[in-house]
Amino acid sequence: MDPSIVNYDPAMDEEVAVLLNEAWARLRAMRNIYVKESPWPMVDSGLLARWREQGRLSADGTFIAQAADGSKAAIFSVSAGDEGRGTLHFFGAHPGHSGHGHGSRTLAVAEEYLRSRGMRQVVTERVDSRCPIVNGFLRKSGFEVPDLDQQSIIMLMGPQGRVVRPVTLPDDGYRIATWDDDYLDDWVSIRNIAFEESTDATLFLEHFRNRKDFDPEAWFFVQHRDRPVGIAGALERRNPDGSHRGGQVEWVAVLPEYRGKGLGEALAATVLNRFVQRDVKPVALITQSFRHAAVTMYEKLGFRTIAQLLHYRKNL
Repeated sequence: MDPSIVNYDPAMDEEVAVLLNEAWARLRAMRNIYVKESPWPMVDSGLLARWREQGRLSADGTFIAQAADGSKAAIFSVSAGDEGRGTLHFFGAHPGHSGHGHGSRTLAVAEEYLRSRGMRQVVTERVDSRCPIVNGFLRKSGFEVPDLDQQSIIMLMGPQGRVVRPVTLPDDGYRIATWDDDYLDDWVSIRNIAFEESTDATLFLEHFRNRKDFDPEAWFFVQHRDRPVGIAGALERRNPDGSHRGGQVEWVAVLPEYRGKGLGEALAATVLNRFVQRDVKPVALITQSFRHAAVTMYEKLGFRTIAQLLHYRKNL
């Protein structure tokens, strides 16, 4: 291995935090459209500890380039996965050491590590399309984005969308209900059928229900004769001082046999009305560009696409 590149050690946490905070400072200067968690958070020892627990940061899969003066110049964190596919979790280069090839050399070491673990391909976590330096580096390094229309997009509600809208249902057999724990299995079933996925209740419990800030009044079902047939969520996040960080439209889905009745728009309007009435902003959502009906509906409701969330891929 290049002698200027070393493996990560938790004893380096203070220096690693400085490196990542400097590397991501320009990215944080962009308009914040992330309600849940920024991909470029302020890094401290506590966050690095959580990343170690999650497997995003490890002694054997994280590589750090050191400049001639001994300071940390670049970092790449990868892990091996199933079916010969590794993951590039995050990377960054200190702007004070740009132009010296630290990033390219560190990436090469990380890729060699993945090859030694039997990986034939590496895939990035989501990359914001608004970052020309990050995207340019990946493309120059041989990464590409397959199936652009399958990638996720972030849409943001504009001022014209900040109005209270009527919620129109087909007839008296339909009604909007809020969360009850008895509906958990229905939520999972509707989500899996609508999005053609297979998950259990763990996803909802870990990411939403078991959080201290879970609000049952913010999770909605449309029911037909008391049977849940559609779901939607109005997720809010707050800053440490209690102010709103923003809202995100979550999991708007309707069972296939109930589509074409305006139920998706009724659920979306219910969610947006809650945000407007509570003065929550910005309001964002994540969907996929190939979901043309959903994108059209959201545009009608005042959203516009702000960025793509790209998964780059490279054969090793």
